[in-house]
Amino acid sequence: MHIHYDHQSVNFPDIDAGGVMFHGRYLDYYDRARHQFFLSHGINLLELLIAKTALVVVDVNLRYMRPVMLLDQLHIYSQAVKLSGKCVQFTQVVHTTKQLDTKDFTAICESQVANNLVTVKLIAVDVGKKKAVELPDVIKKIF
Repeated sequence: MHIHYDHQSVNFPDIDAGGVMFHGRYLDYYDRARHQFFLSHGINLLELLIAKTALVVVDVNLRYMRPVMLLDQLHIYSQAVKLSGKCVQFTQVVHTTKQLDTKDFTAICESQVANNLVTVKLIAVDVGKKKAVELPDVIKKIF
């Protein structure tokens, strides 16, 4: 499965008084990286939303290993790892140093220098009915 790479930098509003990125802000960076993942596969989430389908986060498991500081360069690696009828699951990892071998996602995630690791489950929801629906075909094609 395709590993998507995204590069972002930690901004001042994202840190606490000690200069460390506030724990909840990681999710914003991961959301942006997932959005770029979808765009890299030709999937425009706005078009899905206009078609009355949204991808909604239903489960997040976030593990912090090392702090991220103001102005750190974040190298975010994302991979869609599981797909079932209404759900797609991602694993994403943050490093503050770029990983050279990006073909082995497990090695990237288990690296001793990883800062943060997250698994995220998204479900497709009919916006009007507020009910889970089958994932759109365009997302199923990722697999």
